[in-house]
Amino acid sequence: PNPRGPNNHTVACSYQSTDLPSHDQMVAEYQQIANALWPYVDVYLAETLSTAAEAHAALEATAELGKPMWVSFTLEDSTSCCLRSREQLAATLQQLHRHSHVAAVLLNCCAPGAVTAALPVLKNQAPTGAKVGCYANGFKTTTTQWLTGGRHSLLEVDPDEYDVNGIMTPQVYLKHAKAWHAAGADIIGGCCAIGPTHMRLVAQYAEEEARGRKQ
Repeated sequence: PNPRGPNNHTVACSYQSTDLPSHDQMVAEYQQIANALWPYVDVYLAETLSTAAEAHAALEATAELGKPMWVSFTLEDSTSCCLRSREQLAATLQQLHRHSHVAAVLLNCCAPGAVTAALPVLKNQAPTGAKVGCYANGFKTTTTQWLTGGRHSLLEVDPDEYDVNGIMTPQVYLKHAKAWHAAGADIIGGCCAIGPTHMRLVAQYAEEEARGRKQ
């Protein structure tokens, strides 16, 4: 960790859910980042958040800057619908309602199965008027396995859905994207191991859906 502040911790690592800086330290760091970006951006995105505390700090830091905020949480790679901190997603989302500039709430950097399980919770509990969405990982080995050294996934995995390198095939990722859209996702993208070929199929599907709505 970077030696800043009394506890020598800083906002530095993805998946960090313990030994976080104090709330005031996190707000100050997020403010520094947000102020540097302010002339160049239309919207802020705080992503791969493992705790509710990170979200509140980022939202407080941007509250007076006059730009909308997107918040994206990373989940345990299971069907438990909890953050990597083990905080329940539903309770975390309910706490976001007090922040008026939340424009979107997303799920990212976790397995597609975790996103699919949690999307109904996200849709039902997100702040009123906020868009919801997701952009998942494509690795056969989940981040939860990687972080814990576990041999077995907490999710059921079909080996045929992955290529020889352990990356989900574009066709399978498209299948997930279609299910997320049907479940109410407004925004769909791709995170780790999801590349241009995957997203080209998702974009083509989105274009076809848009044309169908116009007819």
